[in-house]
Formats: sequence, C-alpha cells, structure tokens
Amino acid sequence: MTETVKGGRLIAEQLAAAGVETVFALAGAGHTHLLFELEDLGVRLIGTRHETGAVGAADGYARASGRVGVAAIIAEQGLPNAITAIQTAYQYGSPVLTLVTRCPQSWLEAAGEVTVDHHTLLAPVTKWARTVPTPDKLGEYLEAGLRIAQSGRPGPVVLVMPQEFLAAPVPEASRRQPPVLPLPAVAGAQAIERLLGLLAEAERPAILIDAGLTGESAAAATALAALNSLGLPVFGYGAARGTLAEDDARGILPWPFAQFALGACDLLIVAGARLNMWFGFGRAPRFPNTLKVAQIDTVAEAIGRNRAVTLAVTADPASALAQLAEMLIASDPPAWSRDWLDAAVAPRRQAIAEETSPSIHPLALVQALEARRPSDGIFVGDGADILNWSHAVIRIARPRGYMDHHPMGSMGIGLPLAIGAAAAEDDLARAEDRTPVPVVLLTGDGALGFYIAELDTVARAQLPLKVVIGNDAQWGTEYHGQKLITGRFVNTRLAETDYAGIASCFGVQGTGVGTAGDLAEAMDRLFSCASPALLDVRIDREAGAALKRDPRLSFLIFSDLAPPAR
Repeated sequence: MTETVKGGRLIAEQLAAAGVETVFALAGAGHTHLLFELEDLGVRLIGTRHETGAVGAADGYARASGRVGVAAIIAEQGLPNAITAIQTAYQYGSPVLTLVTRCPQSWLEAAGEVTVDHHTLLAPVTKWARTVPTPDKLGEYLEAGLRIAQSGRPGPVVLVMPQEFLAAPVPEASRRQPPVLPLPAVAGAQAIERLLGLLAEAERPAILIDAGLTGESAAAATALAALNSLGLPVFGYGAARGTLAEDDARGILPWPFAQFALGACDLLIVAGARLNMWFGFGRAPRFPNTLKVAQIDTVAEAIGRNRAVTLAVTADPASALAQLAEMLIASDPPAWSRDWLDAAVAPRRQAIAEETSPSIHPLALVQALEARRPSDGIFVGDGADILNWSHAVIRIARPRGYMDHHPMGSMGIGLPLAIGAAAAEDDLARAEDRTPVPVVLLTGDGALGFYIAELDTVARAQLPLKVVIGNDAQWGTEYHGQKLITGRFVNTRLAETDYAGIASCFGVQGTGVGTAGDLAEAMDRLFSCASPALLDVRIDREAGAALKRDPRLSFLIFSDLAPPAR
C-alpha cells in the first residue's frame, strides 16, 4: 500500500528541509492545512495586514539573509493586492517564493466571475509562475520553484494551487529534496585579459556594483578591497552597498552621491548593475559618450541595454572581480590616483555643509540618525525627499546592510521590506544566541501611509525595528517640483498627523519631536528602547526646495534622462 501524507505537510516539510525558518502570511482559510503544519514544524509564521505586506516582507527577508523569502496569500482578492510587491521583487532580482491558494476546482465554472488564468497577470513580473495541476505534483513544483527563484539572476516565483490540495493525500514518494543550485558561470581567461588591457590604458577607472553582485560573497568583498587598495573607487547601489564598507576617504561611496563624478572617469567596470533609469540609462550626460564601459552580468541580455559597451562579460560578477583582482595584483599593477574623484564630489560636500534651518532640517535628522544607528545593522530607506537627503550622510558598513524601494520606486514598500529584514535578523540572532541588532527604517510621512497597518505586524511579532519618520505633512517632492515650475502647488498637502500616536495604538512605542533642540535626546531614547519603536520628526517643510534648486544636493536625478532613441 502506498504511504501518503497531506499536501500541506509535504510542502511544510520541504520548506523546512530547504532551510526556511519564517513564512509571511495573510491568514486565510485556504492555507489552513499548510499553516498548521508549518507551526507544528517550528517554522515561524508572521501574519501581515496586506498581501503586499506579506510578499514585501518576504522580499526584505531574502535581501537581508541571502536566502529565499516565502509568503502565503490567496488568489482571488489577494493576488491583485500583492502585484506591487511581486513586481518590486522582480525588478530588484529578489528570490521570493509566493504560495497562492485559489478556489476549489469545483468552483471554477459555478463561480464564473472568478479569474482562473492568473498566469497572464503574473507573466511580466515573475521568473516563473505555474499552477500545480494535481496534488501529487506539489513536491515537484515546489522544488522547481525554489531552484528557479535562487538560480542565475534571482527573482520571484509564484505557485498557485487549488486549496483542497493542501488537505489531499499525496504519495510520500513525491517528496523532493532541497534543490541543488547550479554553480555560477566563471569568466573566461580571455575576458579577464581584455579587462586587464582596458585597466592598463585607464587613468581614472572606477567600479559600479549593484544587486547582481550579492553582498554575501566574501570573495567579492576581498576582490573589491584589493582593487580599491590600488586606487579604484567603488560606487555601490542597492543590496551591493556594504559589500565593502563605505568610506568616503577611500572612495567607497553610494552611487547616488558619486554619480556626477563620471564626468571625470575614463573607465567604468559595471558589475551586477543594469543601466536603468537610476543610472541615467547609461547615457550622456551622466555617462559621457567618451566613457569606456565594461559590463559583467550573469544574464547576457542585460548587457549593453541602453548603452553600447566596450567589453561585455557574461559571468558571475563576484567571481569575475575575484579573477580580475588576482591577475591584476600578480601583474605588478600601477596605483591609480583618486584625486579626480575627490575634486568631483567636493562641491557636494560643500553644499551639504552649508545647509541649515531654524527648525529641524531633514539633513540634520539624517545626521542625528547616522550618529546613533548601529553600524552593523541594516538600513532601509523609503520616501522621496527624505531618501534623497539620506544619500548625503548614510554609509553602509556591512554586506546586505541596505535596501530601499528602488529600482521600481514604489513608495511605501519600505515598511514591508524592513519587517522582512528585521525577521531575518531575528532568526540569525536566535541561531547565534545573541541580541538582535535593530533594523532602521527611515521614511517619509507620505510613504509610511501606504501600509501603515503593518505597524500592527511589527508589534505582534515584536520585531527589532526602529522607524524614523521625516514628517513634513505633504508630498514633499511633488510640492517643491510644482512650486519651482509653476509657482503654485495643488493636491500635495497632507494632514499634520500624529504618527507617534498611531504607532502607540498599534502597540509600537511612539514618540514625536518638533524642535531642533530636542532631536538628539529623542533619537537617544529611540535607540535605548528595547521594544520596536517609532520616532515622528517634524521637519522643515521648505527644506526640500534645495533638492530641486541646487544640483549639488540632488542625489535622485531625473532632469538629465535622455529620451528613448527614435
């Protein structure tokens, strides 16, 4: 007689065997037989208040941990709600597995208004989306989903299954082992030799790294440190920030801070970065036409998009940089001067030093936060103007220590991302028998409002999270943009809401501050509090105008984007 196990039990056991410790779920009857099994196996369930909250938290967990993040939602109302988070994970390249239960098979025709084909909705924003056809295929599809989400350039996978599959008996023999991931592609010797040749001709080379270069790789950090020691600046974006601890004196800078320096650069090695809008599409004026670009990516189709490159290398960026560093050091390399970079960013530093306000300037808020947040903690950014100001000051010192709502740019996702990052830190601290390092979310009042009910999730899960709000009671970047262009503003004001009070109602300790003289003490209290806490800071409403008027203070740039070629 064939031994069987319930579908929900099989999924739970396969997830646990693959190392999944936490699952984010918006509770629903459709997942009952999976959630009970996960709980019985000791997998932590964190219940969210919105489907984008669940999938966004799984995304944050994946970015912070380097492992797959898992979310569970329902199909009918839930999947449309989750699309924002799924697309965010897709554009970022985050390994997220979303388990979606749909109505029973018997309802498909009887309830004709229920959408059956979810694949059309999901196809543009997932690496792989499938409906499991029969209960005995649950193990096979789950193994494939875990493997695809984490292979090559990672990305989100969605598995849809009729809810009755979770209670159905399935053969024990259909259980699959954790997936074996393919080894990353290694660059050929010829490609590295050509890269060495470009470096030999360069006088002002630099390296740009982004999410395609994962921050967990010790080899990447070692290679970048070796290359930086020879004088190559390193500009980091997304999760790649902190792969090598950012240090202004050594030219290890956030891309938003350093990007204007490309005007003086003659060779840029692009490792794991896709030249999208946040890089000016790789075009002039941000990328001068005379600039030589060598691009390394795991996916060949990502290379040379928007800009022709001098050298294209299809390989794992971390291993390629390690090969480059080894061969370069063995060849008695020159030492490049970084004087060109210091000269290029000097006007930025001067402008930052000159910014003042009689009330709380957002720059002063970020400076106070940076002086107190733990350097070994994760920083999450959200909002528009406040995120812009953060690039002037925040420096990341640990791998996988940074995330924000880019590249998709969907404001509000910062809170779900931070929830996932805090859960990942909590899991790691438990495994290492230590106190969790608080995750810090810096956000604007407008951005926080999108998924503000997730503060309830933070409180119920008692996550190690500190939330700091730059509150100007408006959509700041739109307000200043309208005034600069038209002299008027419309539909940009928000209420002067007491977010500290809202946080307290949800069970998160909330404090507000509105005067510059009280900021330091309020920030000290935030970090001395053991529980999850929120600080609502009333900032100067007019300070953001400088971001529009003074290019030296603009870190999120749109003004120079070239139109698509006709």
